[in-house]
Amino acid sequence: MDKRIERTQAAIEGAFLKLLNEKSIGKITVCEVTSLAGVNRSTFYAHYHDVYDLKRKIMTQVKGDLDGQLSFDGPNLTMGAFKVSTMEMIDYLNDNRERLQYLLSTDDGNRFFFDLVQDRIMQSDTISGIEADDRNEAQVTAVVYGVAGLMRDWVFNRVTLTEAELTDLVAELAYPTVSAQLEALARN
Repeated sequence: MDKRIERTQAAIEGAFLKLLNEKSIGKITVCEVTSLAGVNRSTFYAHYHDVYDLKRKIMTQVKGDLDGQLSFDGPNLTMGAFKVSTMEMIDYLNDNRERLQYLLSTDDGNRFFFDLVQDRIMQSDTISGIEADDRNEAQVTAVVYGVAGLMRDWVFNRVTLTEAELTDLVAELAYPTVSAQLEALARN
């Protein structure tokens, strides 16, 4: 992609996210975004249909960036491999902290983040066929919400762990559940 286009899109995204931190998306106008970004409206419309399309594209990009994170295959997942994948995800969160803070300041941004963490932790495309009892479902939900909440609070600097400490904690919390799910998949 042309560097000018990348810079323009980054300016538009940055302006939008700053405005999103100040008010709801329904109250953000294209005019406000373009004014803050220092671009004209036609430039905005060359890339996005409206502010909702812009937000959707930002979320899609974050999801795409994280698709390779926390990836593992088969029932032989080791704690070490899980930690490596977790560290990659936490590195991404750290590198994109400001962007994520803006995005996660909204209810749908939070829902998106929780769903994303669930997808990455549970590899829903890999283990979705596992028959789970109510207790197992509850355990998975507790782990996912706990880990996602921990990561979210870390992004907002409410949890002051280092990346390595957060990786260790997430692995301690999530690995047993993920490992059990993968073992159940192997038995099916």
